[in-house]
Amino acid sequence: MEVVELSKEDVADLEALMKFVWPKVHGYPDKWRRKRMLSREEIEEEMGGGFHYFGIRIDGKLAGFYKFSVTKQGLYGEHQTIDPNYGGKGMASKMYDQFIEESRRRGVPIYVNILLHDEVGLKLVTRHGFHKKGQEYQQSEGMWVQIWERAP
Repeated sequence: MEVVELSKEDVADLEALMKFVWPKVHGYPDKWRRKRMLSREEIEEEMGGGFHYFGIRIDGKLAGFYKFSVTKQGLYGEHQTIDPNYGGKGMASKMYDQFIEESRRRGVPIYVNILLHDEVGLKLVTRHGFHKKGQEYQQSEGMWVQIWERAP
């Protein structure tokens, strides 16, 4: 299982995966989940605007991805999406490993927002050496998160 950078050739697969997964995700407000279902045009715009998409294919099918952007604070990882049919294979952890390697390569910290009640996300960030940064805050109405950061 390898995490690879995705390109505009992968846009249709990214759009399909988002539209398959995000309507079923629990713990996020409806408005936020709808924002996670990007169109092909929005994905292409993000790719052209500095977002880097990375994903894992299993038997040729896009099974999961995440993206990051470069900010003043470092690399901001977000939007991790995994097809539930491929859950339990360690993909989320593999993507975190790759994100950490990207941080080391660039020599900058990485950070993510994790829902306060997301037990899986909390286990992932603590297992991968992230630490809380600042106070929890409401990222979207009804959606409380904590920033977790990791040095390169």
